[in-house]
Amino acid sequence: MRPIDSVNAQPIAGTEGAQAPFWSPDSKHIGFAAQGQLKRIALAGGPPQNIAAAVGFGGGTWNAAGDILFSSGLGSAIKRVAASGGELVDVTKLASLGHMRPSFLPDGRRFLFVSVRETAPGAQDLYIGSLDGGDPALVLSGALRAAYVPPGYLVFNRGAMVMAQSFDPDRRVLSGEPVRVVDAVAMGPSGLLAGFSASASGVLAYAPGTATGEALSRLTWYSRDGRSMGTVGGPANYGDVAIAPDGKRIAVHLHEASPGGNLWLWDSSRSNFSQFTFDRSHNIVPIWSPDGTSIVFASDRGGSIFNLYRKAASGATPEELLLESKINKIPEAWTAHHGGLVLFASGGPAVSDWTIWRLPLSGERTATQISPGMSEFLSEFSPDGRWVAYVATQAGGLSTFQVYVRSYPGLNGPWRISTNGGNHPRWSADGRELYYLNPQGTEIMAAAITTDGTSLAAATPRAIIKTRVRQDHYPGGVPYDVTRDGRFLVNEFVAPEPSSGAVSDASSFTVVLNFTSGL
Repeated sequence: MRPIDSVNAQPIAGTEGAQAPFWSPDSKHIGFAAQGQLKRIALAGGPPQNIAAAVGFGGGTWNAAGDILFSSGLGSAIKRVAASGGELVDVTKLASLGHMRPSFLPDGRRFLFVSVRETAPGAQDLYIGSLDGGDPALVLSGALRAAYVPPGYLVFNRGAMVMAQSFDPDRRVLSGEPVRVVDAVAMGPSGLLAGFSASASGVLAYAPGTATGEALSRLTWYSRDGRSMGTVGGPANYGDVAIAPDGKRIAVHLHEASPGGNLWLWDSSRSNFSQFTFDRSHNIVPIWSPDGTSIVFASDRGGSIFNLYRKAASGATPEELLLESKINKIPEAWTAHHGGLVLFASGGPAVSDWTIWRLPLSGERTATQISPGMSEFLSEFSPDGRWVAYVATQAGGLSTFQVYVRSYPGLNGPWRISTNGGNHPRWSADGRELYYLNPQGTEIMAAAITTDGTSLAAATPRAIIKTRVRQDHYPGGVPYDVTRDGRFLVNEFVAPEPSSGAVSDASSFTVVLNFTSGL
């Protein structure tokens, strides 16, 4: 085997914001998703061509007959479309959270794909399907990605580790013992991607990860005009971030090895982190009280269900169980208006099951649902408490996320804010702008907001910050936050490095030539 480290990729004009590229069988074209479309582009030059609508994307593959299979992510079956465009046809029957990562076998009729039972690590299964119909056959469990490599190997991941094992595609069975090929590849950003690819000619490319497969991220300050303004702490496996109302403290989830991770607080006056929660579980999504004296968060301590807890920001007293039930709950917003209340999302495991609820923090503390329908979450109060921004999705899962606003408490509307998909809305301090992430997590968008008190209007959104945001929790949690003076703190991937507020699409990865010779 011959490894080539630190290969520097060069961007291809016309593919800005591209997701999950895949090759044509003659290696003369590349398929990818961007701007809500499945596209193709010729390496010889020319503009990209639209093939089909695909706001979200869960991978694609292309055979010699001119068929493309692709997924729109969670909530999607594997779809078939001609490489020249045309009618979309489902070639798998969805019986899980989603079918993803299709990969044609050499005959161009059968294909591998991943079925997502849950978004938790290891809760995915690899199947073989066929364009000729018939029930898919289970190959193995626990893999996020797989590829067939002649003369007869299946290359797949086990967590962060990449393995290869003898495989007979005709009999659809594995044989012998799996061989470790790579110790650790990057996993993320949503936990449904393993960062490697293998070609039929025996070339393996991968993005190196940590021992747990986590890609490192950093907390970076940005100005309103997109300039990088330094970082907080060093690179780590950060999750949700929340800035205190005084702008001097930051709460962040730090992912750790099993069984989870805790919340930590950054104090700008001392320039260091201090641990805030100490339970060996997942403690996620911190939400500051309006006066900055306490934090509400979610924890799955004592079981697998996330309940709501509250703790004094000083850390001087133990956390208080705020709300417990048999359904997951993720805190989202806290307002001092309307007598003081917290909005939270409740539901799961499917994205379509989540709804928005309110919990008064005085009186009887009875939680009530405020969502008119299902598939609504990631809510955020306006500074005056009169509006709620949120994300809603229809059939199609992640591919149809859009940002909306309703009045509160009347819940009039909704008024749609995003134009090409979006999530994680945040308000400016004066309520005159609404920010959100584009579906790829590569841009923070801003839309000017005007209101007469009873209705609301939004200007056309525009990108203000280019980055690579780390998004780990759906729904719930925000991987960026905004201070009252308009600075943005973004949890972004370490590579690629930002320059002058812009981020190149290139990154560093490792290529291994003829890797099958070591098997």
